[in-house]
Amino acid sequence: MPDLYEPNDSLGGATNLGLVSTALSKPNLSIDSYNEDWFKFQTTGNGATTVGINFQHAQGDLDLRVRDISGSILGSSNGVGNNETVNLSYLTAGIYYAQVYGWNGASNSNYSLTISPPLGTGTVIDDIYEDNDFIGTGDLGSLQGQNPYYGLVLQSNDQDWFQFQTTNTGTLNVRLDFLNSLGDLDFELYNSAGERVGASATSGDVEQISIPNAAPGIYHAKVIGYGGVGNSNYSLTVDAPTATVTTVDDRYEQNDSLGGAAPLQLQNGQFSDNSLVLAANDPDWFQFTVPQNPTPGSNISANLVNSIGAMGLDLGLDLYDQNGNWVNNSYNFNGNSNGATIPLDYLTAGGTGIMFTDV
Repeated sequence: MPDLYEPNDSLGGATNLGLVSTALSKPNLSIDSYNEDWFKFQTTGNGATTVGINFQHAQGDLDLRVRDISGSILGSSNGVGNNETVNLSYLTAGIYYAQVYGWNGASNSNYSLTISPPLGTGTVIDDIYEDNDFIGTGDLGSLQGQNPYYGLVLQSNDQDWFQFQTTNTGTLNVRLDFLNSLGDLDFELYNSAGERVGASATSGDVEQISIPNAAPGIYHAKVIGYGGVGNSNYSLTVDAPTATVTTVDDRYEQNDSLGGAAPLQLQNGQFSDNSLVLAANDPDWFQFTVPQNPTPGSNISANLVNSIGAMGLDLGLDLYDQNGNWVNNSYNFNGNSNGATIPLDYLTAGGTGIMFTDV
């Protein structure tokens, strides 16, 4: 479903975000398959500029480019995580473009764009979350997975509050990144009842709070400067628990050991099944009989579904004889290919076992 900025599918049709003098965030964006989103913005100061997008990779892998007014690429980011960030060490004031697109034509129904421009000389300008000086302000919404917020500013003798909601049970990690030389920051984490559940106050460039088995609910992060100092550029990252994905077993379970190997019935020397499921930390075993005089080129292979292989799944295929002695193996690492194959034409006739396993 198109977002409210469509159509913005080209440099000439880019959505004009206007002057961006402080950190700017645009949530609830979407991109269709084989489409592009373009955003035009103008900075007012000279210096470091950061442009980033945040999304769930499983919903569609997005990539990012930043271009100048003539369309020349200044920087790009094309990783395989839940965010892409282009850090430009020095930009002069001017007009720039952020180009968002899906890898291999991917779509994504929900992503956010963040632009952190250079600050002006002299006065420290507040970020877009002000006024967030009290508990319950600075609402970041409902979060899952890793969610970074860049270009934040803490004024001297002030405090920044950020509220967010989690929807799943699990480890909650909240982190501040900054330069201590610009101002030493500390922070605390509170639950929905206003009770402090964590704090971090070191003299380094990172402060982090980790809450294991954190219950779903509303949390509040309070950022303060040691001794009342401010900091003109820091980032907050909330890594919230994600929903547990349940794997439904295939019809060959329980086949988790050599003794429980599922028998495969070969028809004319062949067998194929494209509905197998391999659960995490759970090997699948199968048994079959090698016929007399196997046809040259005979083999056993395990193939990954392309969408899964692209996510970097490792798959191993091990072959054992009827006595449980290892014979051969083949491995697929990091989704670099879509199959693992072992030749069979050199084997003698008899019972043979086979094991699939995730590495």
